[in-house]
Amino acid sequence: MAAKLTFVDPLEGEIEGFPLETLLQRIEEADPAYWNAGAGGGLLYRGPVDRNRTMEIYLVPGRGFHLICDTGGGPLAATLRDVPDCDPVESILVGGDPMRISRRQCLPIQGAAAVIACFAEHGRRAPDYLWLPKD
Repeated sequence: MAAKLTFVDPLEGEIEGFPLETLLQRIEEADPAYWNAGAGGGLLYRGPVDRNRTMEIYLVPGRGFHLICDTGGGPLAATLRDVPDCDPVESILVGGDPMRISRRQCLPIQGAAAVIACFAEHGRRAPDYLWLPKD
């Protein structure tokens, strides 16, 4: 049986039993009006909300998604393997404050959807990406 998903929606707040298909549809749409509302991103819990299994989801307009996953060993960001460390940086607002994000930690929409699905379905980080501290 799959673990229950709880999503802290940018517009509606915490929603228990959130369907993965709905979340993946919102990823595909990549609508800045949705993703940049409220605190500026979403938070996905797998299993009990008080357990340390979370994925932070942020839209970086024009670049894709910045994903930070914590499966119990501390938060790590999905990182593209073939982008140099010294790449340019993007900036988004999170909770009203600017957050700088390395472009190598901005996943294209299809990649972000696959990473989110892997976490939601299996409770682990997707193996196709490096998982490093946020640049």
